[in-house]
Amino acid sequence: ISSYRINQTKEEAEHSFEESSPQALHNETAIHLGQAQPHPNISNMGTQAAEYVETAESKKDKKDLIKAKLLLVEDDLNNQKIAVRMCKRMGLTVDIANNGREAIEKLSVQHYDLVLMDIQMPNMDGLEATKIIRDTHSQVLNHQIPIIALTASSSTEDALRCLSGGMNDYLSKPIQRDHLQATISKALKASASSPTLIGT
Repeated sequence: ISSYRINQTKEEAEHSFEESSPQALHNETAIHLGQAQPHPNISNMGTQAAEYVETAESKKDKKDLIKAKLLLVEDDLNNQKIAVRMCKRMGLTVDIANNGREAIEKLSVQHYDLVLMDIQMPNMDGLEATKIIRDTHSQVLNHQIPIIALTASSSTEDALRCLSGGMNDYLSKPIQRDHLQATISKALKASASSPTLIGT
């Protein structure tokens, strides 16, 4: 096996990477020994390839997010810290509103690219706040701003309630960073290709 690899040209070596990888060498040795088992410390190459593609896509999404400004509407301090940390690692600028009422006030005086909206909050919940945001007679500056719901439930019923309530998408808690990044990126791209309705 060593002699074969030494005599390979660079191009041949690239095409035979999977054959000469530690995984393949281990499997071949295991077969000769009558132990056709994968190496316990090396993951499947197909899985590695999928993870590589996923990482590349994540990097591209992150590049698209760098200039975006978000409003996080969340009443729980711990959830705020987690979400803000995730968003900042993506290069996003984040403001915080502690409930729906504060969100309406901020959206009436500042421009944002997207809203992350918790559903259950005191004073004004996420669905009520979204209804006001979508109302063209309200003082909100951008009535079509993308709104992503943050829900404590992953049920289909809750998802439909968020979407029918005027939200663009939803994420179930606890939020995974990859899912958050992909969902924000998708919403921003869709928003960029649609006309924006600005309030007066």
